[in-house]
Amino acid sequence: MSFYDEEWQVIFRAVFLGMELSLLYDLLRGLRRVKKGAWGWTFVCDALFWYCTAVASFRLMHEYSNGLFRWYTVGAVFCGMWLYTKTLGWLLHKLLCRMAGILAVPAKIVLTKWKSLAIIKAYRERKEADTG
Repeated sequence: MSFYDEEWQVIFRAVFLGMELSLLYDLLRGLRRVKKGAWGWTFVCDALFWYCTAVASFRLMHEYSNGLFRWYTVGAVFCGMWLYTKTLGWLLHKLLCRMAGILAVPAKIVLTKWKSLAIIKAYRERKEADTG
């Protein structure tokens, strides 16, 4: 394989990586909608995304560029993100938002029941401590 064939392979893999990372971000964005307003949950989702982005980008550059930082690889990742956003991203985002909305209802019910059970348990323990 010639040098140029290898470089094109790196570019195509970087574009595909950008598309994968955008899909991951959309999935995490859908999960963030389940617990709106919870800054800790948003932080966890964002930290997970950036960790995955850093590891995947480093692996790509390490495997195919012998660890060299090449700007065209970064540009190809951004092109893949843009390509995903303009093609499949809007459709999948709407689908994921609907799914998150559907899943949010049972999740909120379970969390509400769990909280009320925890409150009842704490009340009973406090009452037993006071009488016992």
